Amino acid sequence: MKKGAQAEKETQKAIKEATALQRKADKAQEVADKLQAAADEANDAVLKDPTDQANSRAEKAANAATSAQDTAGRLQKEASAALKKANKLRAAQRAAGRDKVEAPDSRQWVPPTFITVGLLGVLWLVVYYISVAASITVPYLTDLGGWNVIIGMGLMAASFGIATLWK
Repeated sequence: MKKGAQAEKETQKAIKEATALQRKADKAQEVADKLQAAADEANDAVLKDPTDQANSRAEKAANAATSAQDTAGRLQKEASAALKKANKLRAAQRAAGRDKVEAPDSRQWVPPTFITVGLLGVLWLVVYYISVAASITVPYLTDLGGWNVIIGMGLMAASFGIATLWK
């Protein structure tokens, strides 16, 4: 139970980290877009007024936009990696949950049990019929009389009931 709770906490933490990184990447992309727009405006200003000061501003704006794009790209890669990690943890947790639900115990006891109970029922009937036909007195068995048929058939029916548990 502790392992499941621990895995759940790790998964939730990874999801939160991935979400936070994605938000940072989105904000960095917004800033990069704004800086690119400013660089475009600075380049337009250079076309209208080709002075050294305008060229310097345009160059600085272009450098800032490039740097912001690089940062946004790096953050996006980190967010993608964190999201992949969270998805792997989530998939592993689901797989572990499925494994738990499937077959927690084995049913290897069923075949020998239903065969034994069925044969016991057949043997009960055979002994009863032979003892009646040969007039042999078997303690307790002879005293039951016709109930021996019900007991033998009941054991065979129980055998078929046990056989339904076999997977």
